[in-house]
Amino acid sequence: MIERYVRLGLSSIILFKEMQSGPLGELEALSKASRLKNYEVIETFLSDDEALRKEEIRMLWGEGKSISYNARAIYQVPGKYNINSLDDVEFQNGVDHMKRQLDICAEAKSEKFLITSGPDYLPERREDIKRRFAEHLSIIAPYAEMLGITICIEPTERNRFKHLLLGPTKECVSFVDDFQKEYGYRNVCLMVDTAHCPLLEEDPLEAVRLASAQRLGYIHVGNAVFDEESEYYGHTHPPVGVHGGVYGLKELEALLRTLLEIGYLKTSPSYEERPNLSYEMACYSGVSPETSAIFAYEMADIAFERALYGH
Repeated sequence: MIERYVRLGLSSIILFKEMQSGPLGELEALSKASRLKNYEVIETFLSDDEALRKEEIRMLWGEGKSISYNARAIYQVPGKYNINSLDDVEFQNGVDHMKRQLDICAEAKSEKFLITSGPDYLPERREDIKRRFAEHLSIIAPYAEMLGITICIEPTERNRFKHLLLGPTKECVSFVDDFQKEYGYRNVCLMVDTAHCPLLEEDPLEAVRLASAQRLGYIHVGNAVFDEESEYYGHTHPPVGVHGGVYGLKELEALLRTLLEIGYLKTSPSYEERPNLSYEMACYSGVSPETSAIFAYEMADIAFERALYGH
């Protein structure tokens, strides 16, 4: 029943290991992702090679999937495409490359472009780097707006694992608020990822309430495990319900209920108004990606029914 209320999605990038093995691996992964039942949206990046990209899009569209476009991880590290860089050449490289990704996003008819804030590579100059990131957004936001694309920024941990610029959700809300006041572009909003909330030492329910004050535009559902001996320790996006994880069925139900309370989810949405809700998850231990996706769907469906009817 959940698909009547949300555009349920799943990230191919984490679920299918083939996505990390080059262009042909990406093609194989997206072929598998296109055949997943119960998921309307596949969250992914697409090949830079035009022929491969057209085939990826053809496969996904052929199975009735739409695409949420995920920016590549090259923007998250210092170097040639650093979108926060104080070096003008690196900064322009990042702008040009990001525009190219937006072109691909538009080619795939995706209305959502999912990004992080880039690396926190000079903590002593953090405020300067925030201004640089705002400058970057001020260039790509009108370009995205022209293409009909909304940019969704994901708060991500600064002090462990990813070490990205905008970590706490409250800080991200202030950043987007300041950006919109200064530049006026309303196609920049926030995403909340439940996998990152524990790593940010945040309550996901409070995070979505905070983000809703500045156009919460996307939800990622994931998990976190703090046992260093676990295969899921670190920035691994374990699935909901794994042993030692922060989130199970009860926590997923609470999240969905909160999303209903703040109006992100509606009790009677039109088909066109259904918001995005995507799993960003690895496989359950010893289980195939396809079976993991089935488990995750069933859990989301049960949790949503309980959230909706108060079971």
